[in-house]
Amino acid sequence: MSPRVSVVVPCRDDGAFLDQAVESALAQSVVDLEVVVVDDGSTDPATRLLLDAYVRPRTRVLRLHGGGVAHARNAGMAAARGELLLPLDADDVLDQGFVQKTARILDAQPDVGIVETEAILFGDRNGPWERPLFSMPQLLLGNTLLPCSLFRAADFRRTRGYDPRMEPGWEDFDLWLSLLELGLRAHRVPEALFRYRVRAGSRSGRMKSGDWRRAYVRLLRNHPRLFLSHPQILPRYALRWLAGRPGPP
Repeated sequence: MSPRVSVVVPCRDDGAFLDQAVESALAQSVVDLEVVVVDDGSTDPATRLLLDAYVRPRTRVLRLHGGGVAHARNAGMAAARGELLLPLDADDVLDQGFVQKTARILDAQPDVGIVETEAILFGDRNGPWERPLFSMPQLLLGNTLLPCSLFRAADFRRTRGYDPRMEPGWEDFDLWLSLLELGLRAHRVPEALFRYRVRAGSRSGRMKSGDWRRAYVRLLRNHPRLFLSHPQILPRYALRWLAGRPGPP
């Protein structure tokens, strides 16, 4: 029998954090859940050794030869059996009620396609992660949605999935726009049920101004109708792009 929820955890050399992420998924109050760990071609000996013998309840390990986080997430989503899908990075942590409370929104509101929660930063920075609530114009200027958000497998299959051409750290932004293009909307549960680890060397933190420009150009090419349906943001977008700056702080 297929599980209700699949949590997909890409892992590349994150063995030091993996157990905490997986245990937070297995500790969810929704027990009809599986975890799919995707080894994205780890080269770290300790991580490889851990994954070679990784046995946890309701958990499977998929081994790849690399290809990047978008490829790893797509492979994990393809292998997942759940009706609902949740991407979880290997160094982040769910609080116990995350899946139950986000799934409840998807069940009750068919027009909602992405459900996130409030979030806490930990690691190199600590405290609430201050983000504006969802609005399409704000989102088009810069991602405001969590990379760890719940969505339906059926909706994911109607998109192109995570685009491996996107700059690292932007593949989730692109997916959210793809889901919203289906006529769905995003919803935030007003509780801090997700913890995002801030650490040196993060993918988005390494981006340079040229990377930001390429990322926005790719978004514009992937979602032209969405951007053109909100022409009021295009001048601001163009100014940020030409100046080589990211979206809103």
